[in-house]
Amino acid sequence: MTGFLVLLFSTSFASVRGAAMEVSVAPDSVTVNMNLVLQENATGLPLINFYLGSSNSTKVVGQIAPAVDKLVPGATITSLTLRARTFNSSGSWFLGENYTLVLGGVSTKHGSAVKADLSFVSMDVPDSMVSDGLELNTVGSTYFAKTLNSQGNQSMLYYVNGHQTLTSVIPVQTTVLFRLLDFSWVPSVSSWQNGRDILGQSTTLTFDPGGPRFNLTFGPRSPESTLKEAFTVLYSPSLAIVTVPAVAWMDGPFVSFDLSSPAELWMPLIAGVSLVTLLGTLLLDRSLARGRGQRSKKKR
Repeated sequence: MTGFLVLLFSTSFASVRGAAMEVSVAPDSVTVNMNLVLQENATGLPLINFYLGSSNSTKVVGQIAPAVDKLVPGATITSLTLRARTFNSSGSWFLGENYTLVLGGVSTKHGSAVKADLSFVSMDVPDSMVSDGLELNTVGSTYFAKTLNSQGNQSMLYYVNGHQTLTSVIPVQTTVLFRLLDFSWVPSVSSWQNGRDILGQSTTLTFDPGGPRFNLTFGPRSPESTLKEAFTVLYSPSLAIVTVPAVAWMDGPFVSFDLSSPAELWMPLIAGVSLVTLLGTLLLDRSLARGRGQRSKKKR
């Protein structure tokens, strides 16, 4: 019965799935869009709505840049914008963070060949990031671990990432480690689903996490060992996506492609037209030959 209650409560949160990361690869730069959405009813978040642009995002850039450089040495964040917002709806708090980063120093060119190092998709920002009084990263230790520790001696039920625990020890330890800007769970792009469009000269890579990255449910235990009241924190990012404006191939974290010239772009069309012309000529020749044969028979 308890598991059924938790399932119902978690399902009501299941629609909160932001696109964790969308990466657009260009020959000279890479643009990264991150849409992070958290939903919870375990505490009260500060009511915030703010935007950081190129003129006032220096502090955030300085906190994210080391995580990028650690995986792609020499990479730089040339531009960053951030919009963050919290709001309450029907008793649940929502925290949304939308980042747009432009990265330089990620790609190398050799003639028309481009090779981009996308190791940064697994970046992990370890430290607190506070802006306008809102914690943007270490939300587990800042907001929810304190709530778990404040439950006192009352009889409680705890579920964290699909597992039930008898005490708050493991939920607290797991919650303290929970960070929104921890993408260490994202594998190398070479293992992502690969969609090549040869005619359209593009490649799309996708990775589906397959479930929540953080799912905490707890509450007071009833005499029947069910939850009297459920408090839940849910972070469930959806697809991570990489788009490349060419037919690309992957090797570990690297994506490689050739810059197409106008002549190369026309080659498939020219080949197609030539093939159609050849087939048409063959059919016409057969038709004419058949007609001549029939006329010869009539003369006899």
